[in-house]
Amino acid sequence: MRVIARQKPKGAKPAPVGEGQKSLVELIGRDVEIHLQSEPFSKDDSYLCRPLYVTPSWLGVVSYYRSQMFFDHIPLSTIRYVRGTVYYKRRLHSDPFEDVDFDAPEKVIDLVNKEVIVALQGLPSRPDSEFKTRLIYVKKNWVGVASVFSNRLLPDHIPLTAVRKITKVVPIGRHAFNRPRRGR
Repeated sequence: MRVIARQKPKGAKPAPVGEGQKSLVELIGRDVEIHLQSEPFSKDDSYLCRPLYVTPSWLGVVSYYRSQMFFDHIPLSTIRYVRGTVYYKRRLHSDPFEDVDFDAPEKVIDLVNKEVIVALQGLPSRPDSEFKTRLIYVKKNWVGVASVFSNRLLPDHIPLTAVRKITKVVPIGRHAFNRPRRGR
């Protein structure tokens, strides 16, 4: 009679006791990898970023791409897991996060009456899953936004479970679009 032994998954082993155990609050200002929930048979959306704040229902993170910083406010219900240690292969000469205030960050409630980009849960290929709007209110289970389309004001009330993230985009650095134009 032949016995088939079940093998453990290869490639990882448990960490030793007492080493590298950190809570999510202790990861503020450090590089992390966040995986958001997605469709059952598709790959999770992931972000390389640095956490700004943690509240009972929101996680604030900051990331950058080229000449813009993205301040994302993500509901905790949309996060699958947060991986705490990320090593980058390429080191930058300057730190793009040097102007970010990790001690007193701007939370999602501070974005009321400001222009933001709201991403809704769903397939990433859908054109209406992300839109630019003005944030009106943030409650425990609801988010209020207002947009203007075809000369009509459209106030929307979106449940928090339908929101994937709320993003505020800030340009960084000295680039051609930030320089004042010369007069002729």
